[in-house]
Amino acid sequence: MTTLPIDPSYRDAFRTAIVVQLLLTVVLALTLDGGRVAAAGGCAMTGFWIGVAIVVLRRPRVPRVADLLYVRWGYIPLLILGTAIAVCLGKAR
Repeated sequence: MTTLPIDPSYRDAFRTAIVVQLLLTVVLALTLDGGRVAAAGGCAMTGFWIGVAIVVLRRPRVPRVADLLYVRWGYIPLLILGTAIAVCLGKAR
């Protein structure tokens, strides 16, 4: 098994992303809407981590500033967009 050597700056971005996601997941789970917002948050989280994997696989050793910004803070815009789409689809039914 081979390992992917990544730049240490990714590790700091991963820590921030995980803390932000844990805090937002608690807030989403406590929302009393039957789990709809939490489900949208879960879908956004899945999409976010797929995007992170693509970013890290493309530039593991020399990340750009935009790469680190996405890894660190990219979940928040995806969560907002995913929640807005979920609300629109929910009203369309």
